[in-house]
Amino acid sequence: MNPSNPSCLPFEILKRICDEVSLTSRESLKSCSLASHAFLHLSRRHLFQKVTLSIQPNGSSIDNPHFSELIPFLVQNANILSTIRVVRIQRRPSAKPSPLNSTWSSATKLLSQLLEKVDNRGLQRLAIVSSFLADWTTLDKGLRSVLLRYCHIATLHHLELLYMSVSKQELLSFVQVPKVSLSGMSVLSHNLDQDTSAPETQIPSLESRLRELSVTHRFPNLDSDIWSILEEASGTLETLACLSSPHHGPSSTVNPLYTLDLKPLPRLPHLKSLTFCLSLDRLSIERSTRLLEGVFTPSRVEILEICCDFQVPPSRSELAGWGFDALDAVLAGAALNCLQQVRVTMKEVALALSAPLSSNLDPAALRAMDLGIFRTYLPRTSAKGIIVGVEEDCSGAG
Repeated sequence: MNPSNPSCLPFEILKRICDEVSLTSRESLKSCSLASHAFLHLSRRHLFQKVTLSIQPNGSSIDNPHFSELIPFLVQNANILSTIRVVRIQRRPSAKPSPLNSTWSSATKLLSQLLEKVDNRGLQRLAIVSSFLADWTTLDKGLRSVLLRYCHIATLHHLELLYMSVSKQELLSFVQVPKVSLSGMSVLSHNLDQDTSAPETQIPSLESRLRELSVTHRFPNLDSDIWSILEEASGTLETLACLSSPHHGPSSTVNPLYTLDLKPLPRLPHLKSLTFCLSLDRLSIERSTRLLEGVFTPSRVEILEICCDFQVPPSRSELAGWGFDALDAVLAGAALNCLQQVRVTMKEVALALSAPLSSNLDPAALRAMDLGIFRTYLPRTSAKGIIVGVEEDCSGAG
């Protein structure tokens, strides 16, 4: 064996070297791929695990050779395609606004070519990132059709959609994915390619594989239609998170659980974990109590996470009249007898919202204060030793 020739090393050692290098930096991994053919193939397993596709309409002000060359390269290399586990599709920023009549035919064609090759090859996670201000996925019917086909790749385990507009029919089709994260979504009353004067085409119920659902609302005036997916997934859902946007402060925050009051909901018999954002005020405490005792009980919920959303700490005089007694009775009652942990956390907010904090407390002190509030005002639940904070939960306490 020639020790100067890495190709002479056993495969297991070469693989271990690449695995270790991949934990350092992407640039180091690229350098490693140049050492030999063996290292090249092993390095590609890590280099192409996560692929970002930045697309743009025809004739954009910025050429995008990376995208136009990357997809043909992937399509022609089956061994690389089989290593891709995560794909993120987003719009490439442009120096100038695209013309109103611009088309997406080039991007659509390339994405279609990749879809034909990557389908059923082991892709596990897909993220489609639209824009907060305008949903570019609605600008071209052909492009949108291809994007929705990506959402239904059979091997997907996690589908993440940001700021997209979808019809109810499209929304319900996502129950075929085990984990779905929806952020800033809007639910339309009709399909985008359908005549608005005609009734929406009904599709038969799909067999749900959805186990984990996370919904983060874009605006305080919440869209209750987003929760129609719960009915379709009621027999399989195990984890549910109802969150508010990090770009809205507590003065404009509405408890996301309130929207669940707006329409009849199915029982969720297999739900084991529930997370919701809670603005610390009397109305939110009352609504949470009403919903927990009306929708989620009796239940098998084992973990309840309360994500506190406030910037000005409430006073003791305010807390005393907020109806914590009723919430305590529900949490400590027989209907939630499977409850093993109540986690108290703080909502992460956008940087711009962190400046007007009137309190001089740092985040750790605020988290400790949150925990103290719930342990003090939920005495029956606290006596069971199940109310924990972030640090205690991470250390295995509770």
